[in-house]
Amino acid sequence: MTVEISNKDHYIKLFRDNGFNCFPIPLNQKIADYRYNASRTKLNQMIKENENFGYIPISGMGTAIIDLDNKEKYHSFAEHMIKEGYMVIETPNGWHVPVSGLSGNISKIELFDYEFQSKKIIEIQGSDHYCVGVDSQIIDESQKIRKYENKGTDKIWNASMDFHQFIDELCVQCRVESRRKNSRSSYKNLRDRFNQGLPPTKGTSNDYFFQSAIQCNTDGFSESEALEKIRIIYDKWVQTVAYSERPWSNIESKVSEVYEKDIKIETGRPKGSGGFDRTAIAVEMISNRYLYSDVTTHEIFENRDGFLERINDSLKRELQTKYPEMEQADYTSILFKLEGLAQPIPKTNKNLKVFKNGVYDSISHCMIETEEIADMGFKNYNYLLPTKENEPTKFIEIIFDNVPQSEHPRIKAGLKSALNCYLDPRIS
Repeated sequence: MTVEISNKDHYIKLFRDNGFNCFPIPLNQKIADYRYNASRTKLNQMIKENENFGYIPISGMGTAIIDLDNKEKYHSFAEHMIKEGYMVIETPNGWHVPVSGLSGNISKIELFDYEFQSKKIIEIQGSDHYCVGVDSQIIDESQKIRKYENKGTDKIWNASMDFHQFIDELCVQCRVESRRKNSRSSYKNLRDRFNQGLPPTKGTSNDYFFQSAIQCNTDGFSESEALEKIRIIYDKWVQTVAYSERPWSNIESKVSEVYEKDIKIETGRPKGSGGFDRTAIAVEMISNRYLYSDVTTHEIFENRDGFLERINDSLKRELQTKYPEMEQADYTSILFKLEGLAQPIPKTNKNLKVFKNGVYDSISHCMIETEEIADMGFKNYNYLLPTKENEPTKFIEIIFDNVPQSEHPRIKAGLKSALNCYLDPRIS
């Protein structure tokens, strides 16, 4: 006797056979419950016929998901992939394209089209993020049932390329980019790291090496000299935990692009009456950096690698070194202008913590790439995995050895609160 499997079961098996982890989601919704735990989600969970399901790329299997958030805008891209014979899933708001055959370190990437909208429009989902599976259904705001349907074939796109090259080519195909253009950016910080001989931190290598090439071109180095200087940093980066397996060939292509287009840093000393223009200096800083202000306390903050740092004091030394003729009145005026021109302090993410080697998410319990600003930072320390060899044995001995066992939960709650922005009821 042959047992027919449902269409949903067919796709669950298909995804599992091609490097994805499928897990159950309650019917009529796309928000996962306790059975989802990012990359640690249990494999081969039972999924009932009356349940939706999600699928996650499995780390090390070379898989990812292209999540296109606008159905109309990317309709032609979806049609192209369907004509090429690949699986393309139509969602209530866009399209999903599962991908296999990728090499290197695959992670979540956000892509933008700023001529269309300011927020991200495409996401690449890695092993810590899921998409809703084929034949699942949700109820939208108008109480209509909306389904996830495969409009293509059962063939998953085998890209057969390095992940970073894949992102570069997708950006060209879909006319998107990985970072806001003409925004208050941390490009200057990336160039500063390069000038100091420091390798990129986690999640910044794409912009870091591009900016490094721009710095070399601006400084008058030839393309071959730039490659030599950048290769030294690249070799340092390979030895760090921040290394994303980006191949050297990808760096060479970025350096080549900079020199072919002759891209240089478009900055210069602001000019005005007497050669010192307070307004021009303030406007240039606002254009080139992530600056925020608190008009109540008159404090200026800068987003440095995902964490807000107060810069009122350090800014004075920085400007005085650059403009020796600056007087106190000039500095006071520049601060006044920055305070008014900078954006208000944004809401920070209480689940994020910035370390020297990247950003840690306390929800997914892993390092992530994000443009959000963390609520807490430890810029002088690297995040260490919670392994036995990284355990602070001496600290544990001092804290717990001479304390009754009954007091241990209270001490642990106190220690946890130091790294948590939420109130723990066990602490009086």
